[in-house]
Amino acid sequence: MNLEKGKVSKKQKIVIFDLFGVVIDSHSKTKYNVHDARRDIANDCKFDINIFSMFFKDAKFGITNGKDYDDLIKEYINKCKSNIDINRFKESYIKYYGKVSCYEKVIKFIENLQDKNYKTAILSNLCVLDKIYLEKNINLSRFDNLFFSCDLGMEKPDVKVLEYVSRKTGIEGKNILFIDDSVKNIDAARELGWNVCNATGDEFDKIKETVEEFLMKD
Repeated sequence: MNLEKGKVSKKQKIVIFDLFGVVIDSHSKTKYNVHDARRDIANDCKFDINIFSMFFKDAKFGITNGKDYDDLIKEYINKCKSNIDINRFKESYIKYYGKVSCYEKVIKFIENLQDKNYKTAILSNLCVLDKIYLEKNINLSRFDNLFFSCDLGMEKPDVKVLEYVSRKTGIEGKNILFIDDSVKNIDAARELGWNVCNATGDEFDKIKETVEEFLMKD
């Protein structure tokens, strides 16, 4: 199916992409992935991997920035009984997360949508350090909206996040398509009447077909 340039742009539809798992390859079994990065950070910083793994599950991980985030890092440095400082940890995080690849087919497809003047956005749970990776690997300026948990102070699947997205975009649920690899996030969006696609970047054909059907539908 070929999308005609600008065909439905006046209908105020928007396609919203999750990042990790959909645009960023965090599932690959053959390439360097997020779990590899976390292992290497732990080794590099001499952290107990079991304790360090809880850092990413901490309720504060994806919803804080600035001093609050530095305090969280320091808390886990202390828990792991490491003598590194906060800046050393950040350097390690940026280094190893920087090795994780993107789903190139998904990236090119998003760029194709943007070239045709379709509205696109990102809605993702991520920490403030992940934004450095994004700025190097994805042209964020081309998206109509960026919704990052570390900026919002709340994260998916909290319905407040989804309601905030609807208000900020000014687009009602039936004209939103949300693509995410998490069933919990998808279920929350569906409850608000959003169109949804539960898929990873490995399922590119599913993503492409769902987006095209959504954009062509009246």
